[in-house]
Amino acid sequence: MKKIFVSCVGFLCIACSCMQASKKFSMDIVFENVSVGDTVQLSSYTPKITVLDTAVVQEGGLVSFRHAARLPTGMYRIGVKKKTFEFFLSEGESQSFSVHFNLNEGLTTAKFDGSRENAAFAAYAKFMQDHIAARQKLQVRLQQNSQQPDSVKVINEQIEQVVREVKDNWTKLAKKYKNKVLGMFIAAVRDFEPEPPVITDSTANRDSLYREYYYTFYKNHFFDPYSFSSPYLLRTPFYARAINTYFTKILKPSEQEAREQIAWLLQQVEQNKPVYQYTVRELYDLYKSVPYHPELEQLYVEIGQNYIVGKPEMWEDSVWVAKIAHAVQIAALNPKGGQAIDLKLNDLSGNAISLYDVQSDYTVLYFFNPQCGTCAVVTPELHKIYQKYKNKGMQVFAVYVDRDKDMWMKYIVDNQYLDWINVWDGDETAGIYDKYDLHAIPMIYLLDKNKVIIERDVAQGKLDKMLDKVLSELVKNR
Repeated sequence: MKKIFVSCVGFLCIACSCMQASKKFSMDIVFENVSVGDTVQLSSYTPKITVLDTAVVQEGGLVSFRHAARLPTGMYRIGVKKKTFEFFLSEGESQSFSVHFNLNEGLTTAKFDGSRENAAFAAYAKFMQDHIAARQKLQVRLQQNSQQPDSVKVINEQIEQVVREVKDNWTKLAKKYKNKVLGMFIAAVRDFEPEPPVITDSTANRDSLYREYYYTFYKNHFFDPYSFSSPYLLRTPFYARAINTYFTKILKPSEQEAREQIAWLLQQVEQNKPVYQYTVRELYDLYKSVPYHPELEQLYVEIGQNYIVGKPEMWEDSVWVAKIAHAVQIAALNPKGGQAIDLKLNDLSGNAISLYDVQSDYTVLYFFNPQCGTCAVVTPELHKIYQKYKNKGMQVFAVYVDRDKDMWMKYIVDNQYLDWINVWDGDETAGIYDKYDLHAIPMIYLLDKNKVIIERDVAQGKLDKMLDKVLSELVKNR
């Protein structure tokens, strides 16, 4: 009886020890090609990279990380000597494991002990490396044998076989690790394509039909791999990249399409509050500065109005919501097609000049600061444009937005910008920032003779062409 009791106590001790271990994070790394004393960082994706811990390489290349509690499910990164490798922590999986890692050879040679998911990830990396190399070799052979139809056919079949093997591996891993972070990773990186459209050689406009078919598919299915309800979607880099890729590269630069897809995506994520908050912030920042398509910039005002200010229940930070409310209120001023708000400012001699005092067919309202790096590039280019159009009905109302009068005056004189109208808010009573949305400078508005806004936040590279168009129309209508 005593032996049985002792055995039970021993068993309970072992069980308790295992339970304690399962509640901790423990990772040992044995590095090759590092030096004793090198610093190693453990970082998480949230989804931006956040450093959680640092450790120093010991004798034998050993680095250990210990945490009293399990780390949240997600994707993590180890960094040393400007090189990195990533690993996964999934719900229900052990967080006590080790890895042997050759810094020069990367993840493909990593050996994980105690983590099946990360061992599978390393095997996947090796599999992809081998298949990419095999496909590249076949592509070279295909080029070398391009004039031999029989060889071309055989090589193409071999390429198709490599592609099938990759897709089969993706399918296998996605199924096996469906509810794990590795499964999410596979879903995010795998290629997915629609069935080819039924378009015959005799079909008119074949190229445009193909483009529209594939565009529509990717527009409607790009986010299919992502589970918006996932509690750890934001603890990986996949979703952050997807948002940027979709709205800057997949979607056409159409205000209406962007508006529709923003509404669709935010409807999908609305039930997952952290994902909703992250998505709204990303889209707000994305459209607040879109130099590649500034005509879409007003969308950030709508995002702020509809999804931040209009949904206060989704946000804990009322001060931030109030700040956004003020920002979008200012941004909504001076819309395209509306009358520009007047500015009464002082010139170099201290004389007050109103924007509406400017008598010209077109006025470029230019907000800048000589000490702004981008302004230093744009201002001389704008001056060249002014030289080209100043005798054709164009004037520049150049507003200095800072406080160093001596520096501003010296800059204007030294660069010979005295031939356009230079003004500033000398006594700080004009309220420039309360009347115009200057979230970034330089800022360019193009106004007609009645100071109606033709375009706002004009990209300097497009101003020349825009002026050519409006001035040619002016001459035609005279």
